[in-house]
Amino acid sequence: MNDNIILSVISATNLPTQKHKPYLIVKFGNDYIHETKPLKKVKGTAKFNELFKIPMDRRENKISIELWQRNKFGSDMILGTSKITINNKDEGHELKQFLNKIVLTFKFTIDRNSKIDDEGKIESTSIEDFPFIGNILYPQYWEIVLKENIINLYSPTHLFNEKINLDYISIERIMGMTSLQDFIFQLKFESQFEDKNKKILYNLLDPGTDIPFIVRKQYPALNFICSYAIGSLIIQQFTTVIDVGSGHGFIINYYSNCSSKNREVYERLIQQSNFIPTLRLPYLQVDLTDVMSIKVPYAFKMGTTNNIVFLFSPIQQIYKDIICDNFMIQLIKNDLSLVKTASEIQNQFKEEKNLEIIQDLELIDIEMIEMSTIIYAYRFEFSYQEKNHPNRTIHEIFLLTLVL
Repeated sequence: MNDNIILSVISATNLPTQKHKPYLIVKFGNDYIHETKPLKKVKGTAKFNELFKIPMDRRENKISIELWQRNKFGSDMILGTSKITINNKDEGHELKQFLNKIVLTFKFTIDRNSKIDDEGKIESTSIEDFPFIGNILYPQYWEIVLKENIINLYSPTHLFNEKINLDYISIERIMGMTSLQDFIFQLKFESQFEDKNKKILYNLLDPGTDIPFIVRKQYPALNFICSYAIGSLIIQQFTTVIDVGSGHGFIINYYSNCSSKNREVYERLIQQSNFIPTLRLPYLQVDLTDVMSIKVPYAFKMGTTNNIVFLFSPIQQIYKDIICDNFMIQLIKNDLSLVKTASEIQNQFKEEKNLEIIQDLELIDIEMIEMSTIIYAYRFEFSYQEKNHPNRTIHEIFLLTLVL
């Protein structure tokens, strides 16, 4: 874990006689720059009592402290500057080398027991912020950014200097996942070759297993660990894929070139965040006729032909030439009873296709939760091979009910 320099700037004395609005600019090398808010007008002595937590950079050994005066009109004026040489000793200083005989009182220590970047407190987004993700628990002082439907969580280490310190977690909802094992196998394969012009020295550190572990007592998940170099940065990537049902899932990646100091945060986020399962995602209500409306599941695509409505799942949208996975809705008008209509349709299917009967025609009850009532329906389940795709077997469930 990285060491930190704890710098406490206490006060500045012997300021010029006129009233000032002083502020500080603290620099560590060319990377760390922090500016304080100006104090209210002071005369003689400015009490700052400012605490700076500066990540240690082994390539630098000097901290620069600048004392400035905020001017309402014209440019701000520097009152003095000084540099502290870090000599790896825990000690305090009183500096008397400022311009105009200003005395700056400060002290610094080196914290060699740096903890992970959460500072012991966990915060959470709300479902309203990310309605298709859920409640994400993340550490205090981390920055959360939604970028192209991917949530990025940047640690303080990363925010300090992202050109040098890469350390963040990304969360992405995915659709069209046929199986957890096949998806993560493909992901491991692609991780070796994506950005191939940038990635070098790829190494699959831990391929994981094919046996899922359980997240939040209900979601199966698989993971793997790899490393690679981008330019001069050696990056470790921790990847977990969570299956939340109906071909949907989440990819959670943790990228770090800082000895993976926040791996514990990444693992805790996975186990404690409340990822929304697919069945709880919002539906889109569509009116088909004056007396009939349907609720289209999240990410399904609707199409119509010859008064038949099709709802294509994300899996079929992605693998349309390979996978058939959809709903078909048709409004039938005739004078026959429900059971006769169901029997005629069943016989028509038997004549047209070489069926394997999985469940013969049966009468079932359907509970209408929103209407607090029960309706009756006839169900028929079968499978067959497609004529145009003899190697593809279609499993079909037929359901016929009355329109209320």
